[in-house]
Amino acid sequence: MWSAQLSRREFFEFYLGSTKAVEGRLRSTSQINVGIDSQLTLIWDANPLERFSLPSLVVVPEGDVEGVLGAVMAAPQAPSPVTSLTRVLSREEARQYFEEQVLPANDVVIPAVATLSVIEAILHADGRLGVRRLTPMICKRTLAFTWGRALMAGGTENSFRDLPQRWLDVYSTLNPPAAAQAARRNIEALIRVLSIATQLTAGMRPHSLGAALAFNLLHGSKDSQEEAWRRLSVQLGKPVGIETLQSLTREERGSHLQEALRTLSSVPSSSQSAYEDLVAACAFLATRLAPGSLDHIEVLRAPEKPELICWYGLFAALQTPREILSMQGGLGFRLTRDIRRFEDKLSPPSADIAFSEFKILSRGSVESIASKLGHASELQVELVPYVTGIFTFQTSNRNRMGDEQQLQDMESAARPSLSPRARLAQLATELAQLAGQFPETSNDYVPPKRTRRKTG
Repeated sequence: MWSAQLSRREFFEFYLGSTKAVEGRLRSTSQINVGIDSQLTLIWDANPLERFSLPSLVVVPEGDVEGVLGAVMAAPQAPSPVTSLTRVLSREEARQYFEEQVLPANDVVIPAVATLSVIEAILHADGRLGVRRLTPMICKRTLAFTWGRALMAGGTENSFRDLPQRWLDVYSTLNPPAAAQAARRNIEALIRVLSIATQLTAGMRPHSLGAALAFNLLHGSKDSQEEAWRRLSVQLGKPVGIETLQSLTREERGSHLQEALRTLSSVPSSSQSAYEDLVAACAFLATRLAPGSLDHIEVLRAPEKPELICWYGLFAALQTPREILSMQGGLGFRLTRDIRRFEDKLSPPSADIAFSEFKILSRGSVESIASKLGHASELQVELVPYVTGIFTFQTSNRNRMGDEQQLQDMESAARPSLSPRARLAQLATELAQLAGQFPETSNDYVPPKRTRRKTG
């Protein structure tokens, strides 16, 4: 590892191609020194004088991240986005990731988080998609997937505090206001369950009744699970034990769920504690109807109660993780594989842009960001250090592609059918437009004569 401490002016000169300041200050080191004065610390994984390269990490004084980025971006010849090539951290962020103890990486709840990314994708689709029509890419465009990456990266307390709002900020910038408003309601419901998953990762025993049941499903014995469910199911009026519930017929268990849902509908969501306990109880009952599946998502899904299927996904994955991950050709296993991948702290960033630079560029238009990307319709934003969220976006000069081919097929089927004459007219128009894009032929061009074969 190599490092150099430069002034802001020397830093700008280096990014514009000059290596003079680095030549006299480059040092080989085994640890990161974040500095204490106004200088910037640049970190490379190899000697930049032997092979010119930009630093993989730059540590700047506290509160100066946007100022440094803005100054570099103001130079037309500077690389852009800067944060696609170099990770820029404040000194406090660098201390948290390199000097202090962060949340240890623990994948015990990753199956549950992967399942929540499936649930969230269904919520964002607003009824257009069910589990059977989801793809890994759709599920990766969720906060839950990004949250799982933060868990595996050993995110700091500040990371988990900032992550939801930053995800919503990017989503709101790239999507219409109506979609952003619906996403906010879904995320508010999801955050509660993701927070419980984070507590389970750290081995903390949550306080609410629903969270206590989740803890015992993951760590407890059958007796502790029965006790946690008994305390939670008191809210239902007719509590029934887990073992007793399993001895009932499917119709009898279904009647218990229907009665619980009727009880839930009579409790206002403003009664926060009682409402959350009832939601958790209904969700757990639903997992006992068809264990090892998510078959009852549509029964529970309601736009005004997104928290219901969030709890359902959490409880289902904690009880039968292998079966849940195996659904849809191993969709969950694909997601857990990608969640478990995290970036080395000294490697260059893999995202298209960091959140700090995205906020500066988004003051213009989405086109100003899209023009700097190497792929269409997708943007990867490093929301907090070492944690990247995936988003789709739409520019004003082209139609937005659907989330997946099935939705396109649904939209095509919804269009009114054309008569053969109308279809021919439409095809002729499209061909005329296409012909106008080809270069004109030379005046010297003479088409070959066609001869008719004689038949004898």
